[in-house]
Amino acid sequence: MKRNSIIITVIALLVSMYFNVSLFIENELKDIDIKMVQESSEAYAFQRNLLSELIPALKPNITQNELKNYINNKYPGEKVNVLENHIQWRLYHFWFKNGHISSVQVGS
Repeated sequence: MKRNSIIITVIALLVSMYFNVSLFIENELKDIDIKMVQESSEAYAFQRNLLSELIPALKPNITQNELKNYINNKYPGEKVNVLENHIQWRLYHFWFKNGHISSVQVGS
């Protein structure tokens, strides 16, 4: 009788440990997911703020050279790619028609 109760107790402890470890792992995975979402959110907020700071300069009659100079003055050392009909800076593409800005796209 004593042996059976010890076996049952050991089995109950093992099952309890299994569930505790499972809950711990699940909790750790959720913490990792939360941190990844927070980091992603912060990165998007940073990119959004960069564009928000540029909005006052994005007048319909701004030219490619004016925008390039504005970005270089506001963010020294940043790489600005000037192509035939658009400017690429970070994730932003500023498209120009007839020498003036026509649209802005976000992409990689």
